[in-house]
Amino acid sequence: MHKASEGKRSRNVYAARKSTELKNRFGGAWFELGTAEWCNGSGNKAGALNAFEKARGDRSWRKMAEYEICLLYTSD
Repeated sequence: MHKASEGKRSRNVYAARKSTELKNRFGGAWFELGTAEWCNGSGNKAGALNAFEKARGDRSWRKMAEYEICLLYTSD
């Protein structure tokens, strides 16, 4: 991963983690964390999967989280 991209990913992960700390049950924060962790396939797959699983607990975000989980399982 390019150094600038890694820096941006780190900032995005940090911001999303702060959101989950502020509102632990808000699926949107967990969804954003999963997206930041995965970073278009070049990031932390296990971290993204964990965050999407937590997002799945919020019924407003469940379908989107399940879609992303499916993508993670089908990616190499």
